Amino acid sequence: MRCPRCSGVEDRVMDSRTAEEGAAIRRRRECLACGRRFTTYERLEEVPFVVVKRSGHREPFERAKVVAGLKAAGKNRPLSLPLLEQIAAEVEETLRLEGSEVTSQQVAWPCWTHCGGATTSPISASPACTKALLTQATFSARQAC
Repeated sequence: MRCPRCSGVEDRVMDSRTAEEGAAIRRRRECLACGRRFTTYERLEEVPFVVVKRSGHREPFERAKVVAGLKAAGKNRPLSLPLLEQIAAEVEETLRLEGSEVTSQQVAWPCWTHCGGATTSPISASPACTKALLTQATFSARQAC
């Protein structure tokens, strides 16, 4: 850290504590060149999660868009909003493990499989999603009768 007064790079940490409910670390430092004390905060730098469209355009991932898409895809199915939000959260969590950039097809496939659009899935469905799929199957079977 550079001292705000003399721009010296040598300092020592006097005190260190958590701040902002554990989201940051507050450090009290003393410059070894001029003796001035100053405070620094360390925060985790969030890597932006980006979706690459077919056109090559990049835009930040928005969970609300996934929920809206799932809602539109299941408009005639008995799916609750909390369940759709849970599915979107699971999809986002799975995709974040893939890296900081994913294609729109990579976003669509898990959503499609969660909605029962395919029989094979690259991700394993949670119990809540399995329950939703069973509910959909029961609802579809009733409609067929």
